[in-house]
Amino acid sequence: LAQGSEKLRRHIQLAAMSDDEDIRVEPAVEEEKVTDLKGAIRGVLKHALMVDGVIRGLHETAKYIDAGKAQIVFLAESCN
Repeated sequence: LAQGSEKLRRHIQLAAMSDDEDIRVEPAVEEEKVTDLKGAIRGVLKHALMVDGVIRGLHETAKYIDAGKAQIVFLAESCN
């Protein structure tokens, strides 16, 4: 996986160099190794937070569930 990421990063950099326009290439984020379910969930939520894909709060969550837009819902153990 790391070799594929490196090849992709080089390809993007070469494509950016060949264009006349100024293109900002974001550095690739190194993925953490996932060893358990909690780690996988943490990684998905971290990525979703970066792309503004997390809905918070009971009211907003209920609206998304009713509209059929929710893909996954996590409920904290501390909810009453």
